[in-house]
Amino acid sequence: MLMLGVGDKEFVAEVPRPFKPEQVLFVGLNDMIEALNSKPLQDMNMDIATPDDIKEDSSKVLRWLDSRKPSKIIVHFDLDVLDLREFRSLLVANPATYEKMKEQVPTGSSMETIIRLLQDVAKAYDVVGLGITEHFPWDAYNLQNMLQRLPLLGDINKKDKAPYNWIF
Repeated sequence: MLMLGVGDKEFVAEVPRPFKPEQVLFVGLNDMIEALNSKPLQDMNMDIATPDDIKEDSSKVLRWLDSRKPSKIIVHFDLDVLDLREFRSLLVANPATYEKMKEQVPTGSSMETIIRLLQDVAKAYDVVGLGITEHFPWDAYNLQNMLQRLPLLGDINKKDKAPYNWIF
């Protein structure tokens, strides 16, 4: 949201040319659609392509792009658009609450759907940026905590897990 000029004033000040809402299409949102209807985003009237909109083909996204005729495309790929039943390296897929979250979080997009969509966009437009965010590898985090408490590798007297930082 920082790239739209929304958020912490200190961070927003670092964005020299914020995007206009009409330059942004949210694709694949599954559990964040309600957030787009909250202040200040509701006044922006953001365009959305849901997981169902892109499941069979990329036409909705390509039509949206065709209507704007951008010279360059920047993709901000939040991994949390992926279905957590297929991709579990997401904060919401915490092993301690995973079964409960599978029932609560709407179905996201498959990896194959996102691959096809991004390939289709790249075939039609000049993709000049691809950022990938929202990765939280629970297995690596849990392995790190285990290794830090094993003989020869860590502190055998250590009882606590390493904290992780997450900003909401």
